[in-house]
Amino acid sequence: MDPAEWYASLPSFTASGAALLTDASDAVLLVKPWYRDYWLLPGGVTEAGESPRQCAEREAEEEVGIVVTATALLVVHWMPPDDPRRATFAFVFDCGTLSDRNAVRLQAEELDDFAFLPIDQAASPWHHPVPGGSPGRGRRVKADIPPTSNGKEALIVVDCLRLVRGRIPAPG
Repeated sequence: MDPAEWYASLPSFTASGAALLTDASDAVLLVKPWYRDYWLLPGGVTEAGESPRQCAEREAEEEVGIVVTATALLVVHWMPPDDPRRATFAFVFDCGTLSDRNAVRLQAEELDDFAFLPIDQAASPWHHPVPGGSPGRGRRVKADIPPTSNGKEALIVVDCLRLVRGRIPAPG
């Protein structure tokens, strides 16, 4: 098999990048796309030739109007294919603390709203900011998490909906 044929036979995946942004009280910034019934971190699918880190930075600027630098990689999450979506690797980066909540400027073409939620509220698998929305879809993951680059306890994202501090407990 020649190299071109071999590469063409490999499975394909998509990748996404998301920005974890907090305010001074550690509340987490979530956005509400008009086409979803749930809230997410600012983020999206990588463009051709773009790394997940670059994607998180670009999406934060596009979706909430804030230029950020993605520092620590907090999570790599595997999402199996779910027709029609291809399998995806989702990368979540620590993008810092916003000094001014009023600096958020929503991308009107894609987003209806934003909210800063206290970590406990955002982390609840049953909390859902959308009336009538489905409960959080987070899976539990076991990991040892280092502190973020600013020395704070890590905020970890699982499935872009559930957020927990520090160590994520093992299932069961």
